[in-house]
Amino acid sequence: MKSVLTIPVHQHEIVEEEYQSDHVGEFLEDGLPVYTNSWAVELDEDDTNLADEIAKSFDLKHNGRVGSMPRVFEFVHEGTNARVKRRAVERTRQLNDHPRINWAEQQRVLERTKRDYINHYMTEREFERKVREDRYRRIFNDPGWERQWYLVNGDKMMNI
Repeated sequence: MKSVLTIPVHQHEIVEEEYQSDHVGEFLEDGLPVYTNSWAVELDEDDTNLADEIAKSFDLKHNGRVGSMPRVFEFVHEGTNARVKRRAVERTRQLNDHPRINWAEQQRVLERTKRDYINHYMTEREFERKVREDRYRRIFNDPGWERQWYLVNGDKMMNI
């Protein structure tokens, strides 16, 4: 088993009456965001070796480039839980104060939701009703459906 040296960092809770999220799909617990143990960091140049050096100086692990964005890397603090309710304000400030770092932001947990999400707490009857409504909506999607009429001559349609 690998042992990890943990250096404590002051972490401050968000103290606000009502938290207003600026991220779409942000996961909240008790009305507050949940943070990860990773930071997105933009350096002044696109250099993996520089990213390694800076990450080590902060007792962080350089986890590679973020997507295909040049100069943006992920740093991870392995001695902290992957999900925390408190953000590491001091560590983020220290990262942002580094002369070779343009900006650093602690990452937040985001929630993914399917577009046609069915609530797990629905009763079987509610679920069946939703399925029927969705099926009806797909088949009869004409708002004027109820007002349509047909000329019928006995059992044959009239070609008028």
